[in-house]
Amino acid sequence: MLHYLKVSNFAVIKSVELEFQGGFTCLTGETGAGKSLIVGALGLLSGKRVSSDAIRTGAERAFVEAVFSVPESCDLSNYELLEDRELILRREVTQKGRSRAFINGVMVPNQLLSTYAGLVFEIHGQHGQQNLMKEALHLQLFDRHVNLQSDREALDRKCSSFMQQFRSYWDAVDNEGRLLKELDFVQLQIAEIDAVAPSKDDEEIDTKLKIAENAELIRMLKEELIELVNDTLSPATRRLLDILEKLWEFEPVYKAYGEQLAGFNLTFEELRQEIQNGLFDESDEEALTQLRERSNRLNQLYLKYGANLEAVLDERTRLNAHRKKLQNQTGGLNREWNKLCEDYVLLRAEQIQLNDRRKQRNKSFETELSCTLELLSFPRSAFCNRWQFGEWPESLPADRSFQFPRTALSFLFSPNLGEEPKALKRVASGGELSRVMLALIVSLSRERGKTLVFDEVDAGLGGETAGVVGEKLASLGVDNQVLCVTHLAQVARYATSHWLVQKSVKKNRTESSFSILDAEERVIEIARLLGGNSSAEGLLLHARKMLE
Repeated sequence: MLHYLKVSNFAVIKSVELEFQGGFTCLTGETGAGKSLIVGALGLLSGKRVSSDAIRTGAERAFVEAVFSVPESCDLSNYELLEDRELILRREVTQKGRSRAFINGVMVPNQLLSTYAGLVFEIHGQHGQQNLMKEALHLQLFDRHVNLQSDREALDRKCSSFMQQFRSYWDAVDNEGRLLKELDFVQLQIAEIDAVAPSKDDEEIDTKLKIAENAELIRMLKEELIELVNDTLSPATRRLLDILEKLWEFEPVYKAYGEQLAGFNLTFEELRQEIQNGLFDESDEEALTQLRERSNRLNQLYLKYGANLEAVLDERTRLNAHRKKLQNQTGGLNREWNKLCEDYVLLRAEQIQLNDRRKQRNKSFETELSCTLELLSFPRSAFCNRWQFGEWPESLPADRSFQFPRTALSFLFSPNLGEEPKALKRVASGGELSRVMLALIVSLSRERGKTLVFDEVDAGLGGETAGVVGEKLASLGVDNQVLCVTHLAQVARYATSHWLVQKSVKKNRTESSFSILDAEERVIEIARLLGGNSSAEGLLLHARKMLE
């Protein structure tokens, strides 16, 4: 319910603050007085786009602020900005075209403002007739009025998510050929490396090969070296060491020389032993051939996979990781398809259940709407729904072009007895469309506690039909708050609160003003709406009778 509305610098409204009551409130006034500006201001709070042209001339900004109470039927747990059932919406627009939105003092995007506004009010204007002409919207209207809107929206979200996964799967299928080729190439590279089986043991392969290839030279050098070492370790050298050992018993200065000479002899002895132990068997041609073959195979790997042994081993590790990734990508397609098939079966079951509920509620929808149309001066009209239930295959087709079969609904109408109902856009005039729309809004509204705003939806009506519209709006105001901009006395007479909108000039500036009417003022305004001189005694008397 709307409790308070403040509008500042919006078109010809300089500044107004309005407090509203429950029930049925009407706004009347001369054409151009600014009645629909209140509807436009509420439209800003619903997140609609606005131009800086809407700002009053000379002002830097315009703003609209409203205080609502959220219906008890609304679950607040789904709306984190609501701590209690008071909702304050605010929208500001600057001359630079910038717009800011607030919910309970917190700045939010316009889309979120629209979501919260949808909790507390909805606007019905003459554009609703255009929506009735769009058959694509008929199913939405039906689902909304039979309390299936949330079910349909939930299923639509699931189907949308499914189709994203479905398209991703087929994109992966397109890439599968490329992935398989890449996998084959990677496996070939791994096999080529594994055929050589390089390891840390190959780090000394070059040294071993160099030794093997120069075995004869090395043998000759070692033999010569042994001879020289043997000559160095001659009896004369050993006798020299014995003499030094005896001398340093008397003169310690010779001890150092003796120790050096002893160490020298030991070094040469160790060298001789090392040479003898390391003599290479130059006759082992088979070992030499194996070393050469091993070295050649390793060098071929170095040319393709890295400059050295460490680089080749690192590349082998990288290739193996890449192979696993490719195997997961290609092997995962079967798992992904199976999951899609399972999800499809569940979605199909949900769609069947939703359509079953639609079929169950279709008759009551048609009956209730037909009864309301009869009250709106269509005593011999006919209204029915034409359904097209898309048949879902039992299992998911393996076809990349697959789309979910859609359920379609068309409202069929005939204003005249004996005529076959046809599509609204083919048979209904503007006034007839207006009454059909009112029948949908007024008779089939299921939500309670909301603020329902009607902007001259009674245009083109008159007489008894207009009176029935007024009665319906009043009955709708029992469980909801109804705000209606009207120019018909037959509608305004049923209002529980009546606002008069007037336009005046102050200091060469046009302003709209709003005032709530008392009983006598209402008589005068109803008389004006009836036409002619509102001070004429006959019109005033008629107006009083209408308000009794």
